[in-house]
Amino acid sequence: MKRTVKFSKNFFLFLVPLVLWTSLILLLSFSSGTQSTEQSNFVSDIILKVLNLANVNLSDLMVSELHFWVRKLIGHFGMFAVDGFLAYFSLFFGTKAKSWRLFFMAIIFGALVAAFSEIAQLFTPDRAGLLLDAMIDLVGFAVGSLVAWSLSVWKPAMAQKATRVL
Repeated sequence: MKRTVKFSKNFFLFLVPLVLWTSLILLLSFSSGTQSTEQSNFVSDIILKVLNLANVNLSDLMVSELHFWVRKLIGHFGMFAVDGFLAYFSLFFGTKAKSWRLFFMAIIFGALVAAFSEIAQLFTPDRAGLLLDAMIDLVGFAVGSLVAWSLSVWKPAMAQKATRVL
């Protein structure tokens, strides 16, 4: 018996952004240290301009800390949280596995992407692949996947409650 897989349009709605977003993460992993710093500083400068508009002035030490947190929270945690969200829903709409299995399948994918991105930095000028960064990546990925899992469980439960009320 030939088994066919029927993909929904929702599968491709999440798969295409997942491939693009993961590609962006990996591409940024190969940026030199100078390029990576410029990218982080660009985001930090936007935040500083917004703070200046709100009449909030930071000391030099606080600006340095801001640069650090932008790299860790946006460059690692945030980028991977988006990737985790997209990965979970790609699996959700592309397979018939149970939701808890999808979560763990997504985490395995996230661990592979995090490991590859940090290993790539070992071979990139002025970069260092750090275990701490891989852990931050994986936590971000897990949070994104957990949010997606919660939505996949919550929405059908709410729809079922609504039909019982009617």
